[in-house]
Amino acid sequence: HKGLPPVYLLVCGMDPFGDDVLIYEKALREDGVKTEMAVYPGLPHGYLSFNCLKSALKGGIDSAKPIVSCSRCELYCQSVESLKSQ
Repeated sequence: HKGLPPVYLLVCGMDPFGDDVLIYEKALREDGVKTEMAVYPGLPHGYLSFNCLKSALKGGIDSAKPIVSCSRCELYCQSVESLKSQ
């Protein structure tokens, strides 16, 4: 895992893969990868698609903020590199 960029992880308390996410985060951290993790104890796997749940909608919005931020950074970096090569 060494050399990976920072990793943002979401884990839900009712997620069958939740323990795997925790193990993966620990392995990344031990290899020196910067990690950030959001934990939603009362939500199931796939909660981002459950718009009918008020807590899921709020959780979805909150948990998407770092992803959107990273995406913007990536798009910005690609744009800058593209301009440099012209």
